[in-house]
Amino acid sequence: MEQKLISNNPLKRGFTLIEVIVSLLIISITFITFSGLLDQNIKSQDIKRLKTLQSQQTIDLITIYTANPMVQDAQVLEQFDNSNLMTKSVGRLGTFQELEVVIFTDNFEIRSRIIK
Repeated sequence: MEQKLISNNPLKRGFTLIEVIVSLLIISITFITFSGLLDQNIKSQDIKRLKTLQSQQTIDLITIYTANPMVQDAQVLEQFDNSNLMTKSVGRLGTFQELEVVIFTDNFEIRSRIIK
């Protein structure tokens, strides 16, 4: 009698097709979202690295002119590889001259105002 009850109760084995499709859809959406987040993280790290490099080079430029206000353009260019230098007189402050110094590199430009 007990065997008859067991055989009349069909046991559910495995997953239905809908369950498999839904789980694969959830996994796919998760991976697509995760890869998008990774791309954004990589881009933000690159931007941060470039901004840090630009800030450091701006500080280097200001330090060069602070240490020696009479420095020549060629001496400044020695410190910055593969770059061009442009200086423009902005105005005068008494006996001092205000210059805008622009260094063009491959990735960005460095602008600074110097008083000589």
